[in-house]
Amino acid sequence: MSKLPLSEDAQYVVNTLFSELEEKYREWSQEYKQDRDLGLRGEFVGLYRKTRKLKTVIWDGADPSRWREGIRTILLEVAAHALLAVKDYDDEHGEVEKKFGQAVSKYEAAGYTSCTSATRPIVTIPHSKVYEIDTRQVMEWTGSNWVRCPIKDEV
Repeated sequence: MSKLPLSEDAQYVVNTLFSELEEKYREWSQEYKQDRDLGLRGEFVGLYRKTRKLKTVIWDGADPSRWREGIRTILLEVAAHALLAVKDYDDEHGEVEKKFGQAVSKYEAAGYTSCTSATRPIVTIPHSKVYEIDTRQVMEWTGSNWVRCPIKDEV
């Protein structure tokens, strides 16, 4: 399958800015560690903090020298937080691969049925497992009721 060509702007983003972001991730790794512990919510805080700074300079006309970093650096930080937020979203929702153009959770890929806590299968065999997308829990049918299973990293 051939890839569609990238526009000049997209080539600049992929070839220049992504490489620059990789270096920035290395520089900022300690700073980001603080937010990384909070997952998607932590990245939202980072995005909110940085976009507020951008608004005061770009929209409100405030003097950019009041911030320790320049506008371009803040824009790169917004992009970095946004990409980490996508990663956290994928982690939290179990999206790890694409199958037939559709996101498939790592639990579905491991053979679990995806459902919600309200739509679990009615009839099943003992030891069947499901992944509840609303609670992000793996549940196992004992033969008489559903019990929560610890989610293992290897799935």
